[in-house]
Amino acid sequence: MKYIFLLCSLLMTASISAQNTYYKIGNGKPMSQDLYDGIKKKLSANGVVEESFIKTATKKDSVIKTVKLSIKEGTLTNHYAAFEKNIGKKFPIEKFKDSKGATYKPDALAGKPTFINFWFTRCPPCIEEIPMLNSLQKKFGDKVNFIAITFDDKATVNTFLKKKKINFDHITDAKLQLGIMEVQAYPMNVMLDKNGNVVKVTGDIIDNKKEISDYIHSLL
Repeated sequence: MKYIFLLCSLLMTASISAQNTYYKIGNGKPMSQDLYDGIKKKLSANGVVEESFIKTATKKDSVIKTVKLSIKEGTLTNHYAAFEKNIGKKFPIEKFKDSKGATYKPDALAGKPTFINFWFTRCPPCIEEIPMLNSLQKKFGDKVNFIAITFDDKATVNTFLKKKKINFDHITDAKLQLGIMEVQAYPMNVMLDKNGNVVKVTGDIIDNKKEISDYIHSLL
């Protein structure tokens, strides 16, 4: 009996060790340990990363841990500073092309406030705030220009949008323009007044949605 018990114990240990551990950030897809560690490393450039485990799902051959990553209060590096120098200046929309490949006219944003979201498809914080972005767009409708800008190519964005819709006008393939404008952090949200001038720069809007909504309303 002792040998049978020992064999069972070894089999159980082997079964447990065979399980692979995966991580999900918010509602994102499961990812490997290496990819997860890489994301945490990139986020650490913005400040001290805090890791909160929301839940763990155990399956026969895998363990999936759902987590939330955030930057510890008081340690955030201001990567928006480079772009903040544009406050008071006209946003150069004429440097970009719309989803149909046509270059925007210089006055394309005139007459309405504009909300611009800088993002990319593999950015967990960008993805996490999508419901908030869609909520703002739904609230203000065509009273405000809503534009999403990314360095990702059009095919990558279109594939992403089939699974998770963002109700904004989309500008893709903008790596050159974003580099010139010194967009160094994602997500970054920028608000323009009715004349197309930059008036506010902020990070994600998850924790200050009401403040952002009130600010947009003040621009109407």
